[in-house]
Formats: sequence, structure tokens, C-alpha cells
Amino acid sequence: MIADLDMPVMDGKELCEKIRRYEDTEGLKKSFILIISGRDYENEIKMLLDQNGRYRANHFLKKPIDFEHIIDVLSNFYLGEASI
Repeated sequence: MIADLDMPVMDGKELCEKIRRYEDTEGLKKSFILIISGRDYENEIKMLLDQNGRYRANHFLKKPIDFEHIIDVLSNFYLGEASI
């Protein structure tokens, strides 16, 4: 899942929270969640990536991003180099 932090209907934080709550409730394997944003506030990023917190995103990229960077992040996750 790739989501922008600032989306019109549901922001990235709310999306992460709902996905993680659903996975926990249903006993599902955790999805990979990559959040992108033009903002890079350190406290906000820490909160998003805290694996014991509300949102539990896996990775954050600051815009502008290029295709190769996204491929690297996803490859690392799916090759087992990143963990949830």
C-alpha cells in the first residue's frame, strides 16, 4: 500500500490506523504501508513509523520521489530486508 499523508477523503494516518486495526481484528498478516508526503516533520514521521503506535507504517518517503527509490523500498521489504 502506498498512500499520501494528505489525501482529500481520508488522510494517511487514518488509513494506516484503519488497516492495522482491521488486520489485528481479523488476525491477518501485516501489509506493507509506505507513506509519502511533502512534509517531513520529525515527530510526525516517528509517530507514523512507531511499530507500537497507532499507525504503524513501514516506511516514509519525502516528495519529490522517483520511481527507482520506490522500487528499492519495496524490493527491500519483499526480499525480507525490512520488517514490520
